[in-house]
Amino acid sequence: MGRKVIFIIFLIIICTSLVVNIRFYYNIHNFKGSAMQMNNSLEQSVKQLSDKLSNTNLIIENLKSESENLKNNNAEIIGKLHALETDSAMRLEDETNIKKIYKIIDSLPEVSKKLAFIKELRNEKGIYYLVLDYVNWFSGDDAKKAAKEDNNPNAASLSNNFYIRNERVENDKVVLGNDAMIYELNGAMLKYIEFNEFTSEKSNTTNRLFNILFVSDKLILLEEQYRP
Repeated sequence: MGRKVIFIIFLIIICTSLVVNIRFYYNIHNFKGSAMQMNNSLEQSVKQLSDKLSNTNLIIENLKSESENLKNNNAEIIGKLHALETDSAMRLEDETNIKKIYKIIDSLPEVSKKLAFIKELRNEKGIYYLVLDYVNWFSGDDAKKAAKEDNNPNAASLSNNFYIRNERVENDKVVLGNDAMIYELNGAMLKYIEFNEFTSEKSNTTNRLFNILFVSDKLILLEEQYRP
């Protein structure tokens, strides 16, 4: 009887030991699996962070490049603005000098300045003629006054502060020599044009307004009048 009890107790101890060992190995196996999963997860996280870092570095390089481009563009714009300011100052000086020259010219004997619409450009046996219709130009308050006197107080040009009076239609034919100086409008600026180029534009010369300078009845200067 005592032996049986001892044998049973011995079996119980062995079984308990086996169960404990099985659980121990099972836990170790699970731990290894979890560790591998964690390791894979960490590797993925590291890879994602590395990719994000590479993208961030690329974005930073692009921003640096764009910043340099902006600096260069700003420098170019500033340079152009300075050039425009210089050009404007030179044009203003030129306009002032031109006004002085005109004032001197107007005071010379046998010099006359007229304003006229070109009605026609003719070529008669190799000699070019302009058919002119002379008009008067008024600005500011004088323009309003002249328009009222002509019973035309709502003339469209008054909104741009000028008025053109044509008292009578004329057809004055004058010689256009090949030594005449001719300036046409290019936008709002005057541009010198060669005689041959001007005479080849017959269809484009009519009904345009020009300031005309005569010396002893000889036409020496054509300068197109700007109308806003």
